[in-house]
Amino acid sequence: DLCGTEMSKLNGALSLALVVGAISGDTAGLDSFGVAGHFTYLNPYGRDQGLTKWPINTTEQLKLVAGACGMPGGLRKCYYKTDLPPDPTDIHVDWALKLAAQATTMNVTLMPLIGINGAELATRSPANLTATAEAIANLLDPHGVDVWQVSDEWATPHCARIDYKTTFGMNMNKSDYDPVCMKNFTTALTAFINGILHVNPTATVVPISMGWMRLGIWQWMKDEGVPLTGIGLDWYSDCGAINCTCTAYPPTLTACASNCTNILDLLIGPDGLFPRIPIWITEMNRKNGACNGTDVYHHSGTPCIPADPVGEQAQAVYVEQALNSYKALADAGHRIEGAIIYELLDQPSRAPDAESVYGLVRVSNTSARNSWFVSGIKPIYNTVRAFNTP
Repeated sequence: DLCGTEMSKLNGALSLALVVGAISGDTAGLDSFGVAGHFTYLNPYGRDQGLTKWPINTTEQLKLVAGACGMPGGLRKCYYKTDLPPDPTDIHVDWALKLAAQATTMNVTLMPLIGINGAELATRSPANLTATAEAIANLLDPHGVDVWQVSDEWATPHCARIDYKTTFGMNMNKSDYDPVCMKNFTTALTAFINGILHVNPTATVVPISMGWMRLGIWQWMKDEGVPLTGIGLDWYSDCGAINCTCTAYPPTLTACASNCTNILDLLIGPDGLFPRIPIWITEMNRKNGACNGTDVYHHSGTPCIPADPVGEQAQAVYVEQALNSYKALADAGHRIEGAIIYELLDQPSRAPDAESVYGLVRVSNTSARNSWFVSGIKPIYNTVRAFNTP
C-alpha cells in the first residue's frame, strides 16, 4: 500500500507543499472522514487463523472510530472501512451486517472494502460477480452504506509489465500493463460495480490504484468503460504532494522542482481522465507509521519499536499537514470528498515490521488476559480528533 520501498525524508520544502494553511472549522470541500480496519481478518481486529487472543470487541472499535471523527457533533460524516470477501454467504459478511447496524447507533457508517483478485477472474463469470455484489449490497444498504471500495490492488503487481516495487510504482502508461490481464480485470471490476449500483444508483463506488504515479491503470479503466463513481488513491508521506510529485524518490519539492506532476489535475482536472468524479484518499499515513527506523518495510532494516515517542510525534505531524492540505485543495474547488486514515489499531503481532505501528492507538496483551486491549492513545488520534471537532 506504500508508494515505494524506502523511508520518506520529509523536509521543510515538502511540508510547504502539503500545508496550504492551518485550516479548521467548516467543511466546504472535504466533508467525509474515516478510519480503516481489518476487523475480520487480522488480530487484534478479529479472531481468525488460529489466533489465541480474543480481539478488541467491535463496540470498543466503533467508539474509537467515533471519537476520532469528533462524534457526537463531528464536522464530517464518519466512516469505518472494513475488509470483506466477495461472498454474501461468508461469515464475515454476516459479521459486517451486525457491525453496520451497530455503527449507525454511534454516528458511524460502514465502508466495505471488497477485494477482486485472481481467484475471481479465473473462476467467476461477470454475471456471477454482478449477482454477488447485488446480494451483498442488498444486505448492507438498509444500514446506510453509501460508499464502497472495490480494491484493484491485485491488478497493479499482477498485470503490470514492470516490477512496481523496484520502480517505485511508476506504471504511468497504459502500455505498462498486460492487455489480456487488464481486460479480464476491468471486466470483473465493471460487473461487480454494476451489482452495487443496481441496488443503490447513487452510491459512491471507489476502485483504488495504490497511489503515486500509477496512471496507466486509470487509463485502462476509462477506456474499458468501468462505471466509476469515485476515484481512490492510497497516498502516504513518501508519495510526495498530491499536486506536485515526480519520478524521483523520495519525491521532495527539491527533486520535483523541474519535473512536477500534478496527479490531482491529471485525474480530475478540467482536462483530466475523470473531470466530474470525486477523489477519496482511501489510505493515508506517514510512511512506516510511527516507526523511527530507516528501512523497515517487510522486516528489512531497523526493527520498529512500539510506543517510540519520536516516531509517534512524526506520524501525527505528517497526518495533520496532509489533512490540512487536502481540505485546502477541496476548499479551492478540487473534488476531494473524503480521507481515510490507515489504520485504527496497531498490530503488534506484525513486529518488527512497520505494519505493526500504523494505528491511531496502541494495543497489547498479557499472559494474564486472554484478549487484546487498548494500552494507549497515540498523538495521531488526538490530531485527527481535533481536525474533525468544531
